[in-house]
Amino acid sequence: MVKFILLLYVCSGVTGKCLPLPSPITEFNNFKGCNIFGHHYAIQSLDRMNPDEVETYKLHIGFSCSFSTGT
Repeated sequence: MVKFILLLYVCSGVTGKCLPLPSPITEFNNFKGCNIFGHHYAIQSLDRMNPDEVETYKLHIGFSCSFSTGT
């Protein structure tokens, strides 16, 4: 069975740089579940960030769901 992993990152629209964010779930059984979780987790992560920093650095959360290389 194919598994997916969620790769999250926070990016600055000012600097153009991105940094990885940890994901609380390591594998998903399907792409849809990974994708839905990624959207929800991105919103929660952005909501927890300092509003002034979000505005100053134009922070945004991105993610992708990739095939897991684990067994």
